Amino acid sequence: MNKTIDIPLNMVLTSDNRNTQMVIELKNIRINHSFSKETVCQTSDLYIDGKRIGRCSNDGNGGNTEYSVYRKEDEPILKRCEEICKTLPKVKFDGLVFKQNLESVIDDLIDDHVDNLEKKRFENKKQKDILKGLVLSNGNDKEYLTMQWKNQTIETILKTSNGIMELRKIVTKKRGEGFTILNTNLPKEVIE
Repeated sequence: MNKTIDIPLNMVLTSDNRNTQMVIELKNIRINHSFSKETVCQTSDLYIDGKRIGRCSNDGNGGNTEYSVYRKEDEPILKRCEEICKTLPKVKFDGLVFKQNLESVIDDLIDDHVDNLEKKRFENKKQKDILKGLVLSNGNDKEYLTMQWKNQTIETILKTSNGIMELRKIVTKKRGEGFTILNTNLPKEVIE
């Protein structure tokens, strides 16, 4: 599935000399998860200091992220950006230390974009599940459990006093088992 995002992802780079600052942004990001094997298959527009200067891409097969300018006259801007990126602090990953460069900055922005999309997708699913039933957490913020009833939602269960009492019992039991109730649609008489 291709996904285009209009909200730019950006990173403000400050070189070691602290007088040099540059903003790198990626816009029009398109991610294709079906072609992402070892790396994220993506294309995006590269903006430096608010100016669209080039294109970034990765074919998703584990190779490098490539970038290039659209216009020859923008090459000095790209070269300056590459030089500033080389002065950024080294990063640690899986116990190894790496020097940064423009490619690694672009990859970090893409990774942030993918993480944000995943978080948004997870949160949207959780909000839908909250309407259907109880949503329980065991402390892991990347997963949750649901308890749902056939042909009933939380809204319909809360319409009867028996439903409220049953929910209160279940909530109390699940809290006793160490779960946190994530529902935001339960009245005080159920959760207290």
